Amino acid sequence: MVDIDASVIYEGKKDKAEGSFGLVLWMDKFFPILLGRELLGAAKLMGEVPDAKLFNKQASFFAAEDGTRLLEAKLWDFKEKTQEEIAQMVKNSEGKCWLGWKHFPAVDLNGPDISYATYLPTENVIKQAWSAKGEFQFFKDIPWERAPLSSNVVNILSKLPILEYLDASAWIESSIYMPNKKLE
Repeated sequence: MVDIDASVIYEGKKDKAEGSFGLVLWMDKFFPILLGRELLGAAKLMGEVPDAKLFNKQASFFAAEDGTRLLEAKLWDFKEKTQEEIAQMVKNSEGKCWLGWKHFPAVDLNGPDISYATYLPTENVIKQAWSAKGEFQFFKDIPWERAPLSSNVVNILSKLPILEYLDASAWIESSIYMPNKKLE
């Protein structure tokens, strides 16, 4: 999968949550897309997401729809993190979750039938991690005919300016999904 998140704080009438809001997630398997989108409010779209390719100490990957490239990225200059650094990664993620927005429009498209924030906590067991340098790009001006599910999303994201590249990282983990809930 390829996931584009934004760091957010949700402050509702009753609840407060901090974490990552999933702007879009491209996956190549229908069942997790359906469950994540319909049950959890995750912004999942069908796409081609081949495994990352390793060549000359550089990893590259992309997401596409019907053969049309949506984004591509690369990582290089990998340095394995120590167990202490991994423990710090885990500590930094404590109390944070993944947030979504469950939204179903009304049949007549006049407002929503359902629209609310979702809280999707996970416990991540990081087995191995690396710091790296990286960069990515969204392709621009993709016509609807070439990517009907993703063109609007990518065309909007491609207009956001890249102010600076921060540290990149890669890791191998297992995720344990905790009970989800509706935020109010």
